[in-house]
Amino acid sequence: MRNVGLHVGGGPNDAQGKAPFLSAIEQRFPDLLSCYKLVNEPGSGGTFGLDLRIARAGGHPTVDKPRTVLGDERFHGCMVKAFESVEFPALKRDTVISYSVRFSVEQ
Repeated sequence: MRNVGLHVGGGPNDAQGKAPFLSAIEQRFPDLLSCYKLVNEPGSGGTFGLDLRIARAGGHPTVDKPRTVLGDERFHGCMVKAFESVEFPALKRDTVISYSVRFSVEQ
């Protein structure tokens, strides 16, 4: 599993601007990876993307527009729950980020 995309709405989209978001999400990688066992076809790869709405005060985001072809509602629900558990730092303003992660099985 690896990060394949992050866009910060209305903010800097350079490495420094993305760093706090990536750091917070990466702390939940074990939870996200555990959701992979719920995909319909074990060993299949693909991406999971979504939008996260983060309040200025930080904390847990609101998840919007999950998108993937992997898995069914159990996988989607597990991923949404894992993303909802991410703890973001306080920000300068309410922020929406679009994020995606790729699952792959390499031999």
